[in-house]
Amino acid sequence: MDEVMKELVQEAVSGEVFGVWFLIGAALVFWMQAGFVMVEAGFTRAKIQEISL
Repeated sequence: MDEVMKELVQEAVSGEVFGVWFLIGAALVFWMQAGFVMVEAGFTRAKIQEISL
């Protein structure tokens, strides 16, 4: 009985860790895209910048 309970707890914890890691990864991708937009806006000439945004 103790082994079964240990396996159930381990599965639950690993699922939670996966969920948290997934959300952290999604946030990192979001911020990388925002940073790339800022870099591209900085490379664009002022005349063209209002069209690209």
